[in-house]
Amino acid sequence: MHGDMSEQAVKNTTEQYFPSLNRKDPQGVSVACHFPHFRVMGNNTVYQWQTAGVLFDCFRTMFLTTDGTIRN
Repeated sequence: MHGDMSEQAVKNTTEQYFPSLNRKDPQGVSVACHFPHFRVMGNNTVYQWQTAGVLFDCFRTMFLTTDGTIRN
């Protein structure tokens, strides 16, 4: 396995990802995630995003209301 999967590495990634996502900052998300990025969601569908910009487009479509708040 390549890379550091220590608890600290996971914490660092999480601390980069969530604030960047909340700021709607694709550059910050691209630091936290590798692209292309793959994720299995709760509906058992595998999603793949080539760039942080594409990830944000999907996020907006799936999870944000028209006023920009996150859907329940």
